[in-house]
Amino acid sequence: MSSSNRTLSYEDAIAQAEMALQETDKLFEEHGIDPGKARAYFASVTTPEIRAQAEAAFNADMQALHQEVRDLLKSTATTRTKTRRQMV
Repeated sequence: MSSSNRTLSYEDAIAQAEMALQETDKLFEEHGIDPGKARAYFASVTTPEIRAQAEAAFNADMQALHQEVRDLLKSTATTRTKTRRQMV
């Protein structure tokens, strides 16, 4: 997958996640449920173990994402340097 395709897929994933959150809030509101209160309730009924697992999975995903971005930036910088040297 090219770096530009990866960037687009990340942007698409973020847009889809934001849309899903908006749709969830809309669904709650359509049923007379305050979205903030619903989130607070769900947070209160999850166990510390479940929260720890979810947080660990989230952190692992974020670390992987940050590494891919660093790699992408590094490869982009390398490509630009090689292109400039060839043009001279």
